Amino acid sequence: GRAGGRLRGLLRSDMGGARVAPGAAVFVEEYTPKKLLCLLGAADLVLVAAFTAAGLAVVKEEEPKRSDDLLVLKILVPIFATVLLGLTFSLRHYHVRVGADGNVDLGYSNRMVQKRFNAAEVESFSKTNISWLEWGGCGVRFHTCKRVGYVTESGPGIHAKFANGAVVVFNCKDQDAFLRAVASKQIA
Repeated sequence: GRAGGRLRGLLRSDMGGARVAPGAAVFVEEYTPKKLLCLLGAADLVLVAAFTAAGLAVVKEEEPKRSDDLLVLKILVPIFATVLLGLTFSLRHYHVRVGADGNVDLGYSNRMVQKRFNAAEVESFSKTNISWLEWGGCGVRFHTCKRVGYVTESGPGIHAKFANGAVVVFNCKDQDAFLRAVASKQIA
């Protein structure tokens, strides 16, 4: 009821389901990457349609060439559809947060596609313009072991260079606010 709504207003969900007070985050940017979800949803529909068409072709044959054809399709369609739907679900929400403790959290809904580091560990932050074509698509992209991109779309982003040579590039619509938030946190 009303008390529950006020409580939800005072508390917000953080990584791992932990609750933090509203003032604990210095910078928060959260959104749904619509282009990425549309691409994954379309890929899921195309895949299911292709397997369904292939399945109907096998069923229409009076004597299938192999009796296993239909069985394979009955197994593959649900597996591929489930994998793509799971991927779509995992990437449904994108966030960039800078905590009062200097921790930067970024990534998608699923913990497996999130990154967390302290701003003090970063040698330099700079503005960049991200091109999903340059990264080979959207999502978590690896150019090398030391260069990772969290790409939701082409547009404004942040380039974080670590002392060990590692680079993390990620979308951030409000670059100036992010850079101000981490500027005071980089002093060790």
